[in-house]
Amino acid sequence: MEDRTEELMATVREYLDALEFKYEYDEENKLVHYGVSGEDIPMDMFIHTAMDGTALVLVSPMPFTVPEEKRAEMAIAVSIANSHIVGSFDFDITDGKIMARISNCMADMPLTRGAFEMLLIISQKLTDDYNDKFMMLAKGMITLDQFAEYTQN
Repeated sequence: MEDRTEELMATVREYLDALEFKYEYDEENKLVHYGVSGEDIPMDMFIHTAMDGTALVLVSPMPFTVPEEKRAEMAIAVSIANSHIVGSFDFDITDGKIMARISNCMADMPLTRGAFEMLLIISQKLTDDYNDKFMMLAKGMITLDQFAEYTQN
């Protein structure tokens, strides 16, 4: 299969330009970075490809590290959240980092602007909806039961 990374990232940049996004492009790593302001915590968003450019991946690392004593509880919280969302959260229990992830495999299909805009909206909403809840749990401001209750709403 032909590597479509260059083509896909050119399309991503074209659509971001059309939406008048301010972003940085790392040519060497084929990675787009932009920031957005959510309802509470500013969010860093990254876009890259996978599988030789046949998949688009949007990720957003949470801007905090989960303390070691809260990591087992956070692993449970991430599992609870993942059962209620489109996309997923990745949690590295060894370093306490959480990352929101949305991916879309396109194989031989082109990336349409409408599909791209929907991916942007979903990834930003996913991050914005949960970043403060994960942070409050990490800081002991809410309990795991309160976090689970939030995911039910």
